[in-house]
Amino acid sequence: MTGPRLLILADDSDARIYSDVERQAIEFGFRVTRTSTLRKAFLALGINVASGPGDATYSMDCDMGGGEAPSVPEAIADSREEGRLVFFDVVVSKLGRKRGQDEDVFGSVSGIDLLHAVRLHFGRRVFFMFHSSAACRDPRARWNLFQDSVIKSSGEGSELILGGCNMISTDAVAIGTALRQIVSVTVRRFASDSLFRCPWCGIDGLDEDSFCVHCPLYHTNEELKTYRTKHPPLHVHLNPEVFDKVRFPSDVLQEPPPRQCPVCLQQAGHHLMNHIHNKHGPRGRGELPSETRDPQHINSFSLVVCVHDGHILLVQERSNAGYWLPGGHVDGGEGLETAALRETSEEAGVDVELTGVLKIQYKPCQSGSGKHSVRLRVIFLAKPSKIDGFPRCKTLPDYESCGASWVRFDEVLHGCIPLRSAEPYTWVKYLRNKGTVHSLDVLSDREY
Repeated sequence: MTGPRLLILADDSDARIYSDVERQAIEFGFRVTRTSTLRKAFLALGINVASGPGDATYSMDCDMGGGEAPSVPEAIADSREEGRLVFFDVVVSKLGRKRGQDEDVFGSVSGIDLLHAVRLHFGRRVFFMFHSSAACRDPRARWNLFQDSVIKSSGEGSELILGGCNMISTDAVAIGTALRQIVSVTVRRFASDSLFRCPWCGIDGLDEDSFCVHCPLYHTNEELKTYRTKHPPLHVHLNPEVFDKVRFPSDVLQEPPPRQCPVCLQQAGHHLMNHIHNKHGPRGRGELPSETRDPQHINSFSLVVCVHDGHILLVQERSNAGYWLPGGHVDGGEGLETAALRETSEEAGVDVELTGVLKIQYKPCQSGSGKHSVRLRVIFLAKPSKIDGFPRCKTLPDYESCGASWVRFDEVLHGCIPLRSAEPYTWVKYLRNKGTVHSLDVLSDREY
């Protein structure tokens, strides 16, 4: 079996993308094609581009990489001769720079146009990564690039929904982890008697463990119905210089994802990702801790307000929920402070030092079945453990989050970024107004 394919769109002079992506991809067994213009990237994908700006024609048949594939140059040549697209498992692109008025778009690095073309022809089966320091630093840009896009289908009046990107990173470690996971899933396809199909993108031939790796890596931002109204997809206009002559493939039209788990056939409703994460793979077998627990009398949560130099650390929540504070459930036998540190590391990728307590919330609850419990939430104030500029945030998408960003206080207060709830706004305003910060000693475990 030949290795998976990876396509890069970047300037020839970009040395970082070689060290961060290309070198690692070759080590892991990817067949790498590097392109320096949008025209060359389209040709690598089997999309025929005429010499004039805007004169792009698109073939509709697609080689999904099954069986013995030819070498990449041969595959590209074959695709032009036979009218066949070439499937790449991973596409990595720079965002690109602003073009001059007379510059040919096909002669530039235009990552957004490449993302739209990939989603039009391959749906969500391709792992698309932006290698961009600017997008990593800008929470609004990061959010928009992850978002689904709604476009109008030419001549039919119907809407198409194109998926956003899967990852934004310049962190070589995170990029290497993602590439290793993709290789591990690819080489194990069709290697088991029990095979499953991803309900979001349609990749099939996955065994149970590969399925549990693939879903959060590719689809952690697949939205819950709860957030569709709150954070709707972006309405975009495709670049007319590139897409005026696109014939839209019919299979891009997105139906609502099935709510039935393909492994156990249980109806998981809108919590399918939670179900897959906790009920199958290593957690389902009891090899790793699961979030699925019997109802407890006290459900405890630790949340962290980490601030540094007029910025707050916010997590880009999975399922298109918006930005929120790092934090989560306190595991059995775990302290509130330990949980706060663990959750911040897992969700935001930043090690922090707790400096105080902002609030302790205690609320009696009753479930729909009549069972009584209480909900305990502790909101901590924190600062980065190592203060040398802004600590690098998490960029590897997984079950915990899509990533994280340092967000300016003013961006939060002025509503510049989408929030899961008003809580980040509340605490930024509270700190701006010099609200009381209590000592960590109020959580002492000593009994007097």
